[in-house]
Amino acid sequence: MFLSEDFVSRPKMSRLLAGAALLAGLVAGAPAVASAEPVTTLAGCVGSSCTGKNPNTLGCGNDAYTVATKVPGTGGPMVELRYSPACQAYWARFESPVDINWRIRVQGRKSDGTYVTYLANGSPKSQPYTLMVGTDLPARACVEDYFGTWHCTAWY
Repeated sequence: MFLSEDFVSRPKMSRLLAGAALLAGLVAGAPAVASAEPVTTLAGCVGSSCTGKNPNTLGCGNDAYTVATKVPGTGGPMVELRYSPACQAYWARFESPVDINWRIRVQGRKSDGTYVTYLANGSPKSQPYTLMVGTDLPARACVEDYFGTWHCTAWY
């Protein structure tokens, strides 16, 4: 079917032709081209501005993934070191709800050798997590065993 300018307006014709070209490219096996527009994030902080803040209330949990895990050598629950690319921040999280006697922490190592540390206690009703540490600091997640010994992931 032929479409004349009288039948379809110029903007509609442009969109129609662009869609047809994209469809033809996909059918022919050509890769789709991504938009050049910047990707926006709904994160409420980025990098060092996230330090000490809640990852879930700021939207940092939306794109987060687990970087590393650690289980105490004496047995017990797994701690996860979580990372959000949008927020550029880390935090520690229990893999699942746990007994209230367990604790986790995330640590950020400062250049002077001291640490920024945030703790969270276990909960049998939720999946506890710590506040965040921005990526301007190397970070690790730790879980404390019943004997008071901390078992930590590597630094990231």
